[in-house]
Amino acid sequence: MEIEDIADINVVIENIGITTLRYAEVDNKLSQGLKVIRGSSKCKFENIKPNEGAQCNFRIKAVKGGLQRVLKSTVHYTTDEGHTGMVKLEEIPIKVRVPDLHLYATSPKNVTYGKWQNLTFVLSNKGDSAIYDLKVYVVGGGISGMEEYVGILNASEKKEGQIKVYVKDKKVSYYIVATGFDRNGNKQQVKSDLFQPYVVYKLSLKTFILLAVPLAFSAWMLISYYLTYIRAPKAFRRTGGRRVR
Repeated sequence: MEIEDIADINVVIENIGITTLRYAEVDNKLSQGLKVIRGSSKCKFENIKPNEGAQCNFRIKAVKGGLQRVLKSTVHYTTDEGHTGMVKLEEIPIKVRVPDLHLYATSPKNVTYGKWQNLTFVLSNKGDSAIYDLKVYVVGGGISGMEEYVGILNASEKKEGQIKVYVKDKKVSYYIVATGFDRNGNKQQVKSDLFQPYVVYKLSLKTFILLAVPLAFSAWMLISYYLTYIRAPKAFRRTGGRRVR
């Protein structure tokens, strides 16, 4: 069974004696991880004749994982002669399988502004049932990320991968999140530690040219102005207006 799975329980008692059971009560105690959703785990019967029996039927649903002891049944009875007795039935164990999703992720200590960065992750399912429709994505500020579809992660399986994020701000912080579902649609979600890498800047050749050309032109204009209007008049005055070879 897995969580949300349903099972029908049928407890049968039989009178193998030689007198009639005037009264019989069956009390089926369930683990906390199991819930009765139809019928009752307690049943009462009257006048069960020798070699005849009765049935206690009810339906249960698994609500918690692990080893659940389905039945710890006790039958109290009174015979036709007024004798009372008690019988304990054998417990029935049921394993409720559950997934157990784990995520390990790494991020660079430095990321480049205006660039896509690769983040690595490792997903592992340490449970005993599969996880379906598994996706990995990034949540945070100063970034935009792509979604990586993993699909099915079976019990005891591990998968590695990468996911890309685009750095669009001077400060960034983000989580890597993995989300999937068990067989019955119950959500499984884990997230990594918070990453806060340092954002560095690198100029592309195009950006460098766009910045360098105006600066070079401005520098040339300043030098030309200095040579034409400042230095040349001073040299003319020092020579008394004579041309110096």
